[in-house]
Amino acid sequence: MLKKELYTIWVFAKIETLRTFRDKVALFFTFVFPLIFLFIFGGIFGGNNSVSFKVSVLDQSDGKFSGELISKLKDGGVLKVDEEVKNLDQAKEKMQRSELDAVLKIPDSFGSVAKGQAMPSGQIEIVFNQNNEQAATTLSSILNNALAQVNKNFVNVDTPFTVKSTSTALESQRRFDYTFAGLVGFSILGLGIFGPTTVFPQMKQKGV
Repeated sequence: MLKKELYTIWVFAKIETLRTFRDKVALFFTFVFPLIFLFIFGGIFGGNNSVSFKVSVLDQSDGKFSGELISKLKDGGVLKVDEEVKNLDQAKEKMQRSELDAVLKIPDSFGSVAKGQAMPSGQIEIVFNQNNEQAATTLSSILNNALAQVNKNFVNVDTPFTVKSTSTALESQRRFDYTFAGLVGFSILGLGIFGPTTVFPQMKQKGV
């Protein structure tokens, strides 16, 4: 009984596959159109694998340290600074609309020599929304690494425990590859799901 039911499924699958490959319109919307859609948007967005953050910088410091630090990060492509934001309220409004990932608040004391100290100091505050916590954590790590390079100019501290990253020199899967596989899979699923819903009623009306 099971073999007979499977035979029926096999016959209909074969009929549907042949019918689809004989229909030029079905071929276009099943395979060609998704590929055109994929290559257009893949060409626009597929090559951009760099990490960057949309931020606003509220710099209240007049020192050179903050300016040099932000310029270095901007030149490296890490930060995309929104120059239109002038205060924290405007920044919070843009963060609610997901137009900004975070806000960098640099106090006026940043880079100045505090009383009783022999070297300049300061702290940058990262303001973020709850849904951008991961971006803020990554941004905090990047800023800490950048400030560590600045700190070496003032304090030479040996680090007994370090981390080393080694690249395999192999390119991993890109977003384009996952999108390509997803669209092809969706086309195949559509062939099996949406095809019979239109063809079988027509076959039944004709007495097939």
